[in-house]
Amino acid sequence: MPDRKVAAAARRRASSPTIAPTACSIGGEKSLRLRIKALIAHLDTPLESGGDTQVRYLQFADAEKIAAKLKEQISATVAITTRRSAGVAARAASGVAASADRSTTIWAEPETNALVITAPAKVMRSLMGVVDKLDIRRMQVLVEAIIVDINVNKNAELGVNWAVWSDDATHASRWARFSSRSAA
Repeated sequence: MPDRKVAAAARRRASSPTIAPTACSIGGEKSLRLRIKALIAHLDTPLESGGDTQVRYLQFADAEKIAAKLKEQISATVAITTRRSAGVAARAASGVAASADRSTTIWAEPETNALVITAPAKVMRSLMGVVDKLDIRRMQVLVEAIIVDINVNKNAELGVNWAVWSDDATHASRWARFSSRSAA
C-alpha cells in the first residue's frame, strides 16, 4: 500500500505548476524528466511564419490576378491528389489535401496590392514559393519619340538666304534669296 501512495505522490509532483504562469517544476525519474523537457521544448518553439495567416505585399505583380492563379493552383493540387488515390493510405492523403483546400483562403487587397493567405504551414510554404517566382520585375523597353508637326502653309517659305558683302567700298554688296517660291 505505501508503494501506491508514493507512486501517486510522485505522479502529482511530476508536473506541478508554480506560481509563475510560464514556469513549471518537473520531478520524477531522469528519463521521464528528459522526455517532458524535450516535449516542452518542441511545443514552445515558435512557428516559422508566426501563424497560419500571412500578408504578402507584391512589388511588381497584380495581387488580384495572382490571387486567382493561386486559388486555381490549390484546386488543381487537390484534384490531382484525389485522382491518384487508390488505396486506404492514398484516400487519407487526399483527405488531407481536401482539408488543406478547405482551410486555405486567398484574397487580394487591391489598394495595397497585397495578398492575404491563410493556409497550413506546408501549403503556405508552397504558395509563398509560387508568389516569389511570379512577383518579379518585368522586362521593359524604353521608347522615346519626337513628334514633329509641319504646317503645309509654311512649306513654301522654306529656303536658303544668301548674303555676300565686302569690306571694300568699291565692290557692291549682293543679296540673293533662294526659296521654293522663287524656284517655281
